[in-house]
Amino acid sequence: MAVNGKTDYRTYMDYLEALSVLVSIYEAKDRFITGHSEKVADMATAIGKQLVLTPVLIEKIRITGKIHDIGKVGIPDAILNKATQLTAEEWQFIKAHCDTGERILQQIVTDAEILSMVRHHHERFDGKGYPDGISGEQIPIGARILAAADAYDAMMTDRPYRRKIEKTAVMAEFERNKGRQFDPALVDALIRIISK
Repeated sequence: MAVNGKTDYRTYMDYLEALSVLVSIYEAKDRFITGHSEKVADMATAIGKQLVLTPVLIEKIRITGKIHDIGKVGIPDAILNKATQLTAEEWQFIKAHCDTGERILQQIVTDAEILSMVRHHHERFDGKGYPDGISGEQIPIGARILAAADAYDAMMTDRPYRRKIEKTAVMAEFERNKGRQFDPALVDALIRIISK
């Protein structure tokens, strides 16, 4: 979006906000994920504020939380809603949603930070995530925050393959995976938020 030859940041962010409506429509088809992206955006925003990140970065993280799973439009419903263990081939479909999401958004999003957050929101702090297997601070802070917020909502919500987990067990799971799946500083921030 350009105004007088310069990017109008607010108009651009409003445009991305509108794009998030498409994700909401997609999520509405499945009772297990209805509202997921909105909840991820809210938790990611809260973590960003706990870490005293800049308002601009927090806003980018919030918007990206709303569209982070846009790549799942390319995954067959039978795989997304499967109640039993995924096959190796089905798991490849799931893992591809980060790359697919980035490719979809590249057509309309010019912000490299937002694109990077979408691509890397399933990386792990220990380097065992996907799609690129990067680790630690190689993973953008926004993507690390989204990974924690995404996992939190997934654990706190019923899914086809398991019931939601109690809050105390969720906190224990985050503590157990501190420095492995999740950035330790983000685990501490998330636990401060959910302990209130």
